[in-house]
Amino acid sequence: MPPATLAVIWLSLSSVTWSFKLLSGVNASEIVDSERAVEEAKGSKYGWPTIALWSPAAKRFLAMRTVNIGIASVSAMASTPLENPLDLPDWFTFERFTVVDGGNGDLAFHNSQGNRFIKMKGGDIMASPINAARDLPKHWDKERFKVVDAGDGMIALHSPSNNRFISMDEKGSLKSSAPKGANDLPADWKLERFYAVPAKPYLEPGSVVALHSGRHNRFIRMNGLKVESLAHGKDLPKGWKTPLFTVVDAGNGMVGFHNQKANRYMRMNNHKMESSPERAVHDIPSDWGWERFVIVPTDAKNGVVALWNPVHDRFWAQEKSRTAV
Repeated sequence: MPPATLAVIWLSLSSVTWSFKLLSGVNASEIVDSERAVEEAKGSKYGWPTIALWSPAAKRFLAMRTVNIGIASVSAMASTPLENPLDLPDWFTFERFTVVDGGNGDLAFHNSQGNRFIKMKGGDIMASPINAARDLPKHWDKERFKVVDAGDGMIALHSPSNNRFISMDEKGSLKSSAPKGANDLPADWKLERFYAVPAKPYLEPGSVVALHSGRHNRFIRMNGLKVESLAHGKDLPKGWKTPLFTVVDAGNGMVGFHNQKANRYMRMNNHKMESSPERAVHDIPSDWGWERFVIVPTDAKNGVVALWNPVHDRFWAQEKSRTAV
């Protein structure tokens, strides 16, 4: 299996100041088979897409459910019934997993909502302790899996440390299979087989969006070299170009925001937001880190996300008259 790293991290959000409503929508795409997924990973500098795992035997998605109890969050493995895997809603966040390179041909699967990996411990399938996707510890062997071609476009997930497969029964219960080598998956084992459904990102590269803060009821715009907030309620007037940004695939699961009118990218410079030097929309340099952001869903059903910059380890925030970090 080829390396497949996506630099995605999740941080707890305590303020809606950091959340922005996206005036754009995306949908899940079609099922892909394991061979196609391997070829796409080989030919892509961006690594594997975020996926959802659907069991044809149970007609359910594998899920990591996260609930808040007081100031703490608790995550547990579960399943979500859905008859047609192509109908994965945009706001299903428990069912989305980022594929992370675990080294030596192993992969790990990280859920950004819970900020945890799928883990197999003995006979149990569980959520790992909280840990960012980019920081998979080298000694975490129970979070690493081999992806096995299970035939007919399906895959199976084998844990080398446990010598078992992930299994989902017809009722959606998750457990480990009986001990079995990665190359010895029986043809009649149906509960260990899954389709990998690519889940499109919360922002589709190539789409044009406006960023609106519900707390302050303002848009963000690029006014020449300045990035500032625009007091104009929740409805963007037609013809206004300064608050419109093209979403650019910036690699490793990140995106950039390019303003066509200014021909510049939005970027984070320490404690302030500003515009980059002039640059064409599809010409973001590989060494530009300030212009790259990770999308973190805060209310995906309503299109609300937060934007995090890995270089500065900070989120965008919008104050009444300016943007901040």
